[in-house]
Amino acid sequence: MENKLAENIRAFRKERQLTQEQLAEVLNVTVGAVYKWEAKLSRPELSLIMEMADFFDTSMDVLLGYEMKDNRVQVVVGRLKEYKLNKAQRGLLEAEKALKKINAQSLAQWAFIEE
Repeated sequence: MENKLAENIRAFRKERQLTQEQLAEVLNVTVGAVYKWEAKLSRPELSLIMEMADFFDTSMDVLLGYEMKDNRVQVVVGRLKEYKLNKAQRGLLEAEKALKKINAQSLAQWAFIEE
């Protein structure tokens, strides 16, 4: 999962024609903190991400650059096949998550049946 927080902070700041100093003042943080966020040297606390989303009139999802994956079984299987074909390491992580999700759903179904 790619994190675009640094790029988005910079883009939203520039879109509003703010300097790092001005954004720092609005958020009551140091200029160095804003610089580190934009340079990917650190990340802001969750409360500051919420405050920035509010300030920039956007959602936290947009600010973070988050896009929800399609997690239907057929789609996940297709991604796993692609990862296998390309020998992508992140395929193992996705496979583990998918198995945990399937097991959790199966357990929930069994619990419902036994009631």
